[in-house]
Amino acid sequence: MREEFNVAHWVGPLIPDGASRELRLKMRDYKRLREHGQRVDLELFPLGSTRVSEAFDRRFEHAIHPTEADPDFVHEALTKRGAPKTCRILQLSEPDDGSEFEYGEALPLRKALELALGPGADLSLVLLCVRGRLAYWQDGHYHWEDGERHPRAIVHRPF
Repeated sequence: MREEFNVAHWVGPLIPDGASRELRLKMRDYKRLREHGQRVDLELFPLGSTRVSEAFDRRFEHAIHPTEADPDFVHEALTKRGAPKTCRILQLSEPDDGSEFEYGEALPLRKALELALGPGADLSLVLLCVRGRLAYWQDGHYHWEDGERHPRAIVHRPF
């Protein structure tokens, strides 16, 4: 039997302590409901109405400037920090191309970045690369002050 994806294990160390505790409690409730056979459409992350750009611990963020927001640059930056060939994707807003991904689904890193940073990609999403250590986010609801692209960042918590 395949182990169920546990978002709290993947992002817990990358978000502020209070949010991490809240996420663990939500995950516990989620598991309890699932054990009793209930279908659960619980949004586990980001927490409630928290925007992606405000969800992670800023101490670990490395901003991606709009001029660097392309799949090759981000792929290289992530692999230099230890990203494997696959990542987990948290699709937080609907893609325009009709593609759908399950919460926590594993995808090849290169493909995920091409979808995230391709033409017209305005998605809010999180790519989880190394459990508790490395992620990439972009916020489709927050614009740069000068009206350029949406902000993006790599979240890296070294050992």
